[in-house]
This record gives sequence, C-alpha cells and structure tokens, in this order.
Amino acid sequence: MQLLNLPVGIIVVVVVVVVVVVVVVEEVVVVVVVVVVVVIVEVVVVVVVVVIVVVVLVVVVVVVVVVVVVVVVIVVVVVVVVVDVVEVEEVVVVVVVVVVVVVVVVVVVVVVVVVDVVVVVVVVVVVVVVVVVVVVVIVVIVVVVVVVVVVVVEEGVVVVVVEVVVVVVVVIVVVVVVIVVGSSR
Repeated sequence: MQLLNLPVGIIVVVVVVVVVVVVVVEEVVVVVVVVVVVVIVEVVVVVVVVVIVVVVLVVVVVVVVVVVVVVVVIVVVVVVVVVDVVEVEEVVVVVVVVVVVVVVVVVVVVVVVVVDVVVVVVVVVVVVVVVVVVVVVIVVIVVVVVVVVVVVVEEGVVVVVVEVVVVVVVVIVVVVVVIVVGSSR
C-alpha cells in the first residue's frame, strides 16, 4: 500500500531506469564475452601458427644439414678414393669446417625467420584484437543508445497506459467510496 502513495511519476522513472540498466548490463556482458572469445581465439591462432612455422623451419634445417653433410661426405670419399689424396687429414678438416659453417648459417637464418614470423603474427593479432574491440565497443554504444531510446519510447507509452489505468482505478475507488458512504447515510 505504501507503493500506491508514491507519485506515479517516481514509479515510472524507477521502472524505466531499472529496465534501461538491465538492458545495458546485458549488452555489456554480451560484449565482454565476445571480446574475451575473440582474444582467446586470436591467441590460440597465434600459438598454432608459431608452432607450425617453427616445426617447418626445424624440418627444413634438419633436411639442409643432412643434405650438406651427405654431399660433403660423398665429395670426401670421392676425393680420397678416386683421386687417392695422401693428405686425408686436411680433407677431413675442410669437411668439418664446411659442415660447421653450413649448420651455423642455417641455424642463424632459421632463428631470424622464426623471430620475424613471431613478430609479424603478434602484430597482426594485436591489430585484429584492437579492431575487434573497437568495432564491438562502437556496436555496443549504438545498441545501448538504440535500446535506451526504444525503451524510453516504449516506456513512455507504458507510462501513459499506467497513468490512464491509475486514473481509472482512482475514479472507480472514489465512485465506490462515494456510493458506499452515501448508502450508509
């Protein structure tokens, strides 16, 4: 009964504010969930891409090193067996030096490429995440504005209906009271 003593305007304003707050909170929660999901997906994609790139580069390095070693060994065998070089130690030293140099160069190239790939992937992911967040924030702002306008307009109609209903109820109550009081006299 205390609620009926409050002015209708205050009740209406409270109802409108509650509805708007609920809608806005709902939209914000949806946006936060979307952003979190997008960021998680982007991180997973980055990790997968980096792992794939590293694995491919490691395979390439291994293949290159094996090929170089095989070629060098074949050359040494040919030189030693066919040409019958006396100084085998010199040939072995040259082979070892060549193999070490090739391995070092390949490893350096792989490391540089991996770092470049990781940097590029991270930059792309950061840009994508920023763009997604900005778009989502803009969409949320637009949705919130539209929702607030729609809710206020709809609540405006509801307010009119509530006011009419309240007036009708008050009139009915007054008429009933007048009839009851009049008949009791």
